[in-house]
Amino acid sequence: CMIVQKGIIIIAILLLTVVKAYHPAYSFKDDSQKAVERYYGQLSGKVTQDTFRELDKSIKELEQQQDNIKKDAEKNGSDDVSQQIAYISQRIDVIKQVEEYAQKLSVREQEEGIKAYIIPQEPYESFLEPTTSIISNNLLSILSIFFLMLLVSGVWPYENQKNMVHQLKASLKGRRQLQRSKLFCCVVSAILVWGICSSYQIYAVIHEGRLLENIHAPVQNLVLMSDFPYKISICQFLILFYGIRAAVLISTSFLIYFISTYAKKTEQSIVLNFSFIVLPAAVSIMGKIDMGYFSLLKAVRLVQLIGGGQWAIAIVLLAGMAAVIGSSYNLRTRT
Repeated sequence: CMIVQKGIIIIAILLLTVVKAYHPAYSFKDDSQKAVERYYGQLSGKVTQDTFRELDKSIKELEQQQDNIKKDAEKNGSDDVSQQIAYISQRIDVIKQVEEYAQKLSVREQEEGIKAYIIPQEPYESFLEPTTSIISNNLLSILSIFFLMLLVSGVWPYENQKNMVHQLKASLKGRRQLQRSKLFCCVVSAILVWGICSSYQIYAVIHEGRLLENIHAPVQNLVLMSDFPYKISICQFLILFYGIRAAVLISTSFLIYFISTYAKKTEQSIVLNFSFIVLPAAVSIMGKIDMGYFSLLKAVRLVQLIGGGQWAIAIVLLAGMAAVIGSSYNLRTRT
């Protein structure tokens, strides 16, 4: 059905749009954060006593360097060393910030049993952070919803337009086969959209040279995930993250399919689904208005999974199941 309904063209346009959405613009707010990230890279790995010894050694070396500059300035009668002193002070502050973070992780390991790792945050933030990632999760989510709507909106009305529904229902396998084939089209469409968006997002991170280090470490070692309630590794979390996104998109496709059962033409289906599925999500982004229960955006971009609140995801998954039941009922009663 996808070939007949120009599905391949829609998928191609989605791919081009996602590629165009890529921008290597992820950056930290200031030089201090860049310096902190550099130390995370240097110290990457399990937090041990050697970690703290190395940090203390670096601080003492910088303090000694600072003292030497001051002594040389006094000896030579030079007072033009303020910038040098300030620069070294900034580096000391950065190391102390890293040391404080490592100490926090170490204390949590003792109290909660979550192994402490220092991990470069940038690679993970560059695709988990909702708004400033390499490919904005907000943009990726609205693209997923929009193109999924285009793919699935015609799944129901197509046979109506060709006057084929009654013939198909009267066939040997009847309504069940018709419903299964349509739901299969929904699932395939959702998986294609999910695959394109997710795979290119990960590719963009790797293309930037941001290797995912210590992927076996507990996910709570990521600043974004420090309050995540379940003790799983980063690798397990990423599988969960993208797996739930696939499930949410499949449920979204069922919702679009259900809404399309109230339309006799593909154009009507697109208008209905745009109004009920795409528009609330778009308003949430562009108008900065929280549409709450009326928007799929929170569930698709999985901010709730990162933030620890899963209600939006659960609602969409349950709604998808209800949509399957509702569409089966409509197939029996409306045609």
